[in-house]
Amino acid sequence: MEQGRADSQQRLELEIATLRHRLEDAEEMRRAITGGHVDGFVVGQNDDEQRVALLDLALPHYGQILHRIQQGATTVSRRGQILYANQRFATLVGESLGDLFSASLHQYVTPADKELLDQFLEAGAPDSTLDLTLCRRNGDSVRARLTLVSFGDGYASLLVTDLSSGHEFAEAEGALEAIRSGQIDGVVVGGEEIVLLGTAHRSYRAMVDRMQQGAVTVTSDGEALYANDRFATMVGVSGEHILGRVIYSWFVPSQRETLRQTLARSAEGSAQAELDIIGRDGKALPVLVTGAPADASGTVTLVITDLREERRHREIEEAGRRKDEFLAVLAHELRNPLAPIRNAVQVLQWMPELAPAARQAVDIIARQSATLTRLLDDLLDINRLNQGKITLHKGVLDLRMVITNAVEAAQPLVQARHHTLATDLPATDVLVQGDAVRLAQVIVNLLSNAAKYTPQGGRISIQLREDAPENAERRAVMRVSDSGIGIPVQALRRIFEPYAQVLDPSDAVPGGLGLGLTVARRLVELHCGTIEARSAGSGQGSEFIVELPAAQASASRPVADQASTAARVSPHGMRILVADDNTDSVQSLAMLLTLVGHEVRSASDGAEAIRVADEFRPDVAFLDIGMPNLDGYATARELRARPWAQRLVLFALTGWGQPDDKVRARQAGFDAHVIKPLDFSSVEEMIARARSDNEMPMTRESSSAFQGPTTRP
Repeated sequence: MEQGRADSQQRLELEIATLRHRLEDAEEMRRAITGGHVDGFVVGQNDDEQRVALLDLALPHYGQILHRIQQGATTVSRRGQILYANQRFATLVGESLGDLFSASLHQYVTPADKELLDQFLEAGAPDSTLDLTLCRRNGDSVRARLTLVSFGDGYASLLVTDLSSGHEFAEAEGALEAIRSGQIDGVVVGGEEIVLLGTAHRSYRAMVDRMQQGAVTVTSDGEALYANDRFATMVGVSGEHILGRVIYSWFVPSQRETLRQTLARSAEGSAQAELDIIGRDGKALPVLVTGAPADASGTVTLVITDLREERRHREIEEAGRRKDEFLAVLAHELRNPLAPIRNAVQVLQWMPELAPAARQAVDIIARQSATLTRLLDDLLDINRLNQGKITLHKGVLDLRMVITNAVEAAQPLVQARHHTLATDLPATDVLVQGDAVRLAQVIVNLLSNAAKYTPQGGRISIQLREDAPENAERRAVMRVSDSGIGIPVQALRRIFEPYAQVLDPSDAVPGGLGLGLTVARRLVELHCGTIEARSAGSGQGSEFIVELPAAQASASRPVADQASTAARVSPHGMRILVADDNTDSVQSLAMLLTLVGHEVRSASDGAEAIRVADEFRPDVAFLDIGMPNLDGYATARELRARPWAQRLVLFALTGWGQPDDKVRARQAGFDAHVIKPLDFSSVEEMIARARSDNEMPMTRESSSAFQGPTTRP
């Protein structure tokens, strides 16, 4: 009997010890799970039935958070194949989420950036960054920054920031349903590489830990199950002191009931509330709390945005808006006096009786006023490019024609410095999908740069070829070379940065603003192309290489062909009204139009313009927007209401060149928006087109930025 009791006691103690060990193991496992050190378990009665249960399926809040942040997030294999992407990344590259998976990240970067991407992924350095250009399916592009936040086991996890957008603190939108089914243990990538979904758990956590907003997952009672580094910074404690605590203690006492209600609503769907966090220093931090359910048990994921940062961002946006307004006013005020100067110079250039000294003086004024116009356009273009406000009007065009027009526009500066400019163009079309005006601007900027930084009497050449490498897309390759001062090796990396210049102490070269190459690079990238600078060093000349994707030939004629056809139609002999409160501007433009054979009447305000128009019945009218009594918009609407004016061609003549100004002009009934100072050759083209068919498509602008002085036919 005694022996039986002893055996029973011994078995009981053994079972208690076993239970104690199991409890200790369970507690250790709980700590490992909450600490993110366990990816999954092997579950099953025998080897044949074993399967992997993945923790990221049980912790879907990471996926919820990643699909609510304002940055793109993606996990890729070392070869660049996309294993995971959130909705923001899909939006950045213009794809659906379904089309992204198993695609290659290389499909969405420019050819010049593919090698850099390979090197970036191969290095696998955590927290390293790479700036590159992402190309969307529709042909648009966006500058972006990749940040590598996790690397290992054949994958890399990246945060992707849109560098062209300042809206980093906008309200998070959208959510993708998290993977909840335990039936999927892994995915096969490229037919050979098996990636367990559990291995992606660490990368998701790494991305959430580095996001710009706070993130915390809590139970229905407010107990913290997970918090990222940003939330820990907000409340002023380390991450390990957050887990297991009730988050109410970090909020203003009077708002805790509101927080409870927000959690309850979030468990059922989604909810938001503006609250205040009390940090360790006792100061209140205003935040926006956005909640959503993490699973069916009532667990809630909260994304917390620091409203101080949003308010600072609003202040920055307001400062940017005021800067844009200032630049618009500056452009208007500078263009107004430039307009009559350019008009008067062109009138003088057409007078054959000018003495040689006078003609030389007129040519100097023409060149310098053209330089002022280019500087003004560069300043405004770099601002619009930085704000993402440049809109490309693309079509299939022959790059040879664009080069020919650009060479003609750059001739005045080339001739003034006594350079030799050689062109080497193929005999057949080289088609690209692009904006003819903006591509001409790129070429003019490169030729002008070559002319300025080449000592007088130098050589400049421009060459165009179509390259068709094996197993790669066809490319149009343009090279602009010069015998100039060259570029020091250390300056090649920054030559495309704003305001960067290479100085030559031996030659008085006009410096400019240092924006021409910056604008050229941004415009080339918007065309999903690349631009590269090469030089053997100081005094060795330089070469700029532009590559653009070649376009397929289409049934429609290239854009440049259509423009040149209009130019061949004689524009002479039309009845034209010019209305502007600037007397010099009216008189100089009227003189130009009269010299080429038009019958011209003028007016100094909107009301007078309507009276003159009713009597004169013009074919074309140039209306200044800022006229007194009745501005150009109201004048256009009044004229459009008259039966006789239904086929009248209206030009909005203005120093305002913002996109909103062009929209207003179109809405008021204008056919074209012409920015001062006028490029008279472009104006003649538009008048010729008006005479040929009386149909005038709305144009972006007519500016002398790309044109030299014209000569009288």
